[in-house]
Amino acid sequence: MAGGLYFYNHVDDELRRRIEERFAQHYPELQIKVHAATLIPGEGIEVRGMTITQPGAAGPRVEVARFDEMLLACKASLSELIQHEPEFTEIRVRRPTLLATRRPDGTWSTGELLPFPQISEKPPRIVVEGGTVEIFDPLRNPTSKLSLRDVYLEVDPGVGGDNPESTTRRLHGFMVGDHVQRLEFEGELGDGGKQWSFRGTGEGLDLSPELYAALPGEVAAKLDVLRSLRASSQFRFSVQNSPDDASAIEYDLQGKIARGRIEDSRLPYPLTDVFALVRCTNQGVHISELRARNGQTAIYVREAWRRGNEANSPLFANLQCERLVIDRRLLDILPEQWRARWYDFFLEGIVNVNAIVHYDGQSWQPDVSVECLDTSFTYHKFPYRLENGQGHVRLKDDRLDFLLSTYSGADQVLIQGNVQNLYQDPGLWLEVRADRLAIDKKLLESLPPTSRAVLTSFSPSGHFRVDFEARRQPGPQQPVSRRLRLQLDHCSMRYDRFPYPIHNVTGTVEMLGDEWEFRNLEGTNDTGELRGYGRLGPTASGRELRLNISGANIALEQELRNALPLHSQRLWDNLQPRGSVQLATDIRYQIDTKQLAIGVSALPVAETVSIQPVFFPYRIENIRGELSYANGRVVLGRAPRGEIKGQHQGVDVALRGVCDLAPDGRWRLALDDLTVYRLRADRDLQAAVSPRLNPWLRRLDPASAINLSGRVELLGGGAGNQPPQAQWNMRITTQGANLVAGLPLTNISGEAHLQGGFDGAKMSARAELDLDSVTWKNMQITSVTGPARVDGEHILLGAWADKDLPQGRPRPITGKAYGGWLMSDGWVKLEATPRYGWQITAGDLDVARIGRELLPGTQSLSGKLNGGVNLRGSTEGIHTLTGTGYMRLRDADLYQLPQMVQLLNIVSLKPPDATAFTNSEADFRVDGDHLYFDRINFTGDAISLKGQGEMNLNTDVALTFYALVGRDELEIPLIPELFRAASRQLMLIHVDGKLTEPSIRRDPFPVVGKALEQLQADLQNGAPPKNPQRLGLLSPRNGSARRGGWGDRANPQSIAREPARPAQSERKGGLLR
Repeated sequence: MAGGLYFYNHVDDELRRRIEERFAQHYPELQIKVHAATLIPGEGIEVRGMTITQPGAAGPRVEVARFDEMLLACKASLSELIQHEPEFTEIRVRRPTLLATRRPDGTWSTGELLPFPQISEKPPRIVVEGGTVEIFDPLRNPTSKLSLRDVYLEVDPGVGGDNPESTTRRLHGFMVGDHVQRLEFEGELGDGGKQWSFRGTGEGLDLSPELYAALPGEVAAKLDVLRSLRASSQFRFSVQNSPDDASAIEYDLQGKIARGRIEDSRLPYPLTDVFALVRCTNQGVHISELRARNGQTAIYVREAWRRGNEANSPLFANLQCERLVIDRRLLDILPEQWRARWYDFFLEGIVNVNAIVHYDGQSWQPDVSVECLDTSFTYHKFPYRLENGQGHVRLKDDRLDFLLSTYSGADQVLIQGNVQNLYQDPGLWLEVRADRLAIDKKLLESLPPTSRAVLTSFSPSGHFRVDFEARRQPGPQQPVSRRLRLQLDHCSMRYDRFPYPIHNVTGTVEMLGDEWEFRNLEGTNDTGELRGYGRLGPTASGRELRLNISGANIALEQELRNALPLHSQRLWDNLQPRGSVQLATDIRYQIDTKQLAIGVSALPVAETVSIQPVFFPYRIENIRGELSYANGRVVLGRAPRGEIKGQHQGVDVALRGVCDLAPDGRWRLALDDLTVYRLRADRDLQAAVSPRLNPWLRRLDPASAINLSGRVELLGGGAGNQPPQAQWNMRITTQGANLVAGLPLTNISGEAHLQGGFDGAKMSARAELDLDSVTWKNMQITSVTGPARVDGEHILLGAWADKDLPQGRPRPITGKAYGGWLMSDGWVKLEATPRYGWQITAGDLDVARIGRELLPGTQSLSGKLNGGVNLRGSTEGIHTLTGTGYMRLRDADLYQLPQMVQLLNIVSLKPPDATAFTNSEADFRVDGDHLYFDRINFTGDAISLKGQGEMNLNTDVALTFYALVGRDELEIPLIPELFRAASRQLMLIHVDGKLTEPSIRRDPFPVVGKALEQLQADLQNGAPPKNPQRLGLLSPRNGSARRGGWGDRANPQSIAREPARPAQSERKGGLLR
C-alpha cells in the first residue's frame, strides 16, 4: 500500500524519466531532456519542455529540436502503464522548433532525427501544430538563416506491415515563412526514414536577394539568379533522396515568375515586368515564355535551358529582342570572342534581334538575325563613323552576312558583304558604295596616319562618290585585296607644298592595294582651267606622290604668288608679273624622307603677260616664250620654243637664261642672250633708271633708238630691300641717235661694247666705242673709236677711261672728219647737277670740204685745218660753259670767201689772188655763250691782218683788225667770215653785226693813235685786251656780255672735285697747253 502510494505520488516524474529513456534509446548520439510529463486519463501522456541536443557537435547550435508541448495519445490507465507498454495511436506536437544547422562536414543536424523513434509497436499518427523550422548555415559567408513558421504537419501511421523499418509513412502539411505566403507539401518516408520524397506548391514566394541571402549555401549556389531577381512567384516542387545514395538529393522545381525585376551587374541595364515559366532540376534549368522590358526594349525568350549547373554546362536559348539598345554596357554579357568583335566596330544603336544560341560546353553555335533600326558603327581600322544604319545582319555559326543602308550626315552609304571563318583566319568580302560623301574633318581623321597626312596636305573639301571593295580568301596568311574608287564632284583643294587653291575639281582617284592613281582631274581657279593626273605608291626610293598638273589661262595674281616657295615669292615681288599663262606642273614628294621636287613649265597667254621689275620699273608687255622651273632653277626660253620675247611701246625684248633660287630667298638671274631692239629714252625708261643716270638719259633724244645685245647677270633676294646686284656684257648699236651731254651729238650710228656691274650701291662699267658716224654742229665724224667708263661717280671718256689701266698708254676717242682726224677726251661728274669736261683735238681737216658743206655759196677753198678746244661746264645751262681753244690754217685760199673779199677791198688791195692769205691762226676762250678771240692772224705775201674780238652763239661779232704790209711770221688766228677788201695803207678795221652779213668799217691810222699802239703791244705780248668792253661785242639791247676766262669754275677747290687728269706725256694732240 505504501509502495503504491509512493508510485502514485511520483508517477509524473517516472513518466518523464521513462520517456527520456525511450527517446535516448532511439537517439543514442543525442541528449534528450524532458521538463515534465503528465498522464491524462483517457487521452494519453502530455510531455512538456522536451529538448534534443547534440553534445560535442562541431560548430554552433548543439540544440536540434525543442518541443513546448507533446501529447502521446493512448487509452492506457495508470495500472496499464505499470503492467505493460502503452500503445500510442497519435503523437500531437504543439509549437515545436526544429533547428536545422549545417555541420562542417556538410551534413545537417536534423538528419540525426531520422528515422523517427519507435515508441509503440505500430507507428502512431503524428500531428505537428504551430511549428517553426529554422534553417541555419554557418558555413556560408555571411551565415544564412531561413525561418519557416506556423508549420502544420500530419504523418499517417503508414502502410507496409508490422515492421516499422519497411513501413512507408505519408505526410502532408503547410507552413508560411519570411519569403513565402503559403507552402503546402506532402510526401512519403520509408525505410525507417532513409528514403523520402516530398512535393508541394508554393504561393506568394518573394524571390529576392534577401531570399538568396537566407538560403543555405548549397541551395543558393544553384539559385544564383536570385541575387539579382525580385519577383513574385508560384511554384510546385518535388524533392527526394536517391534510391542509390541516400545523401544525394533529387529535386524538380517548377514555377511562374511575375512582376519581376532583374538588376544584375552582368546585364547592361535592369529588366522590368519580368514574366517567365521556370523549371529547375538536377539536370539544369529550363525557362520558357520569358518576357521582360527595359524602357523601349522588349525581350522574349521562347525557350532557354542549361543542362547542368557548372560554368561550362551546355545551354540553349531561343530569344527575341525588340528595340534592343546596343551600347558599351551590353559588352559584359557577350562571350569573349564576340566582345572582341564588338571592339572592331564599336556598334551602337537600336536593333531587333532573333537569336538561337547553343553552347556545347566548348564553343558557341549562334544563329543570330539582327534587324538594324537605327545604328551607328565604325571600323577600328577606318574609324569613319556611320549613323542611322538600317538593314540586316545575320550570324550563323562562323559566317556573318550583312546588308546595311547607313548615313554620314545627310550622305547615304550602302554596305554589304560577308565574313567566313569568323573566328580564325576569316575570309572577307566587303563592298561599300556612296553616291555622295563629304570630304570633311571626320573623313580625314579616319584615315591611317600616312594617308591622312598626304590627303590633309591637300586641304580638300567638297563631295565625292565612293566605291570600295575588299576581299580575302579564308586561310592563314591570306592577303587582303582592296580597291577604292573615288569620283570627285566639284571639290576644292590646296596642296600645302604648293598652296594654290583649285576649285570645282572633278576626276577619279583609285586605290588598288598600296597604290593610288589620280586620273582625269579637272578644276578651275577663277578663269584658269587645270587638268591633272598622278600616282601615289611605292618606288625604289620609298613611297612617292607624283602629280602632273596642266593649266590654261592661269592668272598671275597673288594666289599663285603665295603658292610659290619663299625664294620664288621674292623673285615674284621683284619682277611683279601680270597676265595669264599656260602651266605644266610636275610635283614629286618622297613621303618617307619628306623631300619635295616641283617642276613647272609656263607659256604666256598671247598678249596678256607683263613684268615690271621693282629694281628697274620698266614694264615689259606681250611676253612670249616658255619658262620652266625645276630643283630651284628657272629656265627662260627652253628649246625648242626658243627665247622669251616681250615689248614695251615699240621696244622689242628677247632673252634666254636661267634663274637659280636658293632656299634662303636669294636668287641669281643670268640672261646669256639678251637682246633689246629700238630702245628709246622715253619717260618710262627715264623713270626706271637710277636717279644719277636719269638727267643724262634725258639728254638722249626720245626719238632715238638703240639696240642692246649680250649677257646680264642679276643677284638679289638678300636681307632687307636692297636692290639687286648686276653684271653685264652688252653690245649696243644705234642708227641716228641724238645725245646732248654737254655738247650736242646727233645722228649717232654704230655700236659700243659695254661691260660693267652694280654692287647694290655703286655702278661701274667700261665701254669700247665703235661708231660709224656722229654729227656735231653739222660736222659729221666717222670711225669713232675709243674707251669709256662709268665708276659710280663719273662718266669717263677717252684717256680719262684708260688712266687706271695697269699697262698700255691711255687712249683717246678718235674719229675722222673732213678728210682729217679728231681726238677727244671727256668726263662727267655724276652729282645733283652734273658737271663735265670735254677736250677735242682736230688735225688735217680739209678746208675745201668744210667750205662745201658748211659755207653758203660756191668757193674754191683749199688748205688744212688743225685745232683744239678744252671745255668745262654743267648741265645747269650754257652759261656754265668755259674753256680755251685754238685753230691753225695752212695753205688755204681764203681770198675765195666773200667776207674776205670785202675785207680786202677795205684795205684797197687789188683783186685777191693766190697770194692774198694762205695761213691763219686764232686763239680763243669760251665763256658761256661767248667766244673771246685773244689773237687772230691772217698772213699773206702782200698783206697780213692781226686782230682780236669776240662772238656769241647768235653769230654776233665785234672784231678789230689792223693791216701790215708783207708776211708777218706771227701766228694769225682765222675767223673765216670776217674778210673784206683792205686798202694798201695800214689802218684799223672794225667788224660788227652778224657773221654772215658783217658791217666792216675802217679807221685811218692818224685817227687811231694810241689805240693802235696799245693794240699792237697787246697782240705782240699775247695778252687779252685790257678793256674788252671797248670792242663793243654786244650793245645793251642784246644783253650784258660775259667776261673773263675760267673764273670761279677754274679755282683749285672746284677742280679738286673733278677726276684726275692724265699725264701730259700720255696725251695725243697736246690739248692741255
